[in-house]
Amino acid sequence: MTASATETAMCEAVRAKIYTMPLDKIVGQPTTATANQLKEQIAKIAAAIKTTKWGGRHGHLPLVLSGMEWQTAAGIGAAFPDDTANNTDR
Repeated sequence: MTASATETAMCEAVRAKIYTMPLDKIVGQPTTATANQLKEQIAKIAAAIKTTKWGGRHGHLPLVLSGMEWQTAAGIGAAFPDDTANNTDR
């Protein structure tokens, strides 16, 4: 397989996994509770997508969680192993 064929196959595999995990639709103005529920659903999806980054044990979960939330999920004293910022640090 060429590099582009491998990348395409990986994208399709991730897409297939994500599409089987639907998200709730928020109708009207979102509340804190509905936003938190949506974040939990997205976190489950992100955790299911494997990676070797961030220690490799929790999938892409660090992209969804804040630093403190990640430390709680990964265990006390955990930090982003490669100092890669997550989306909530921007």
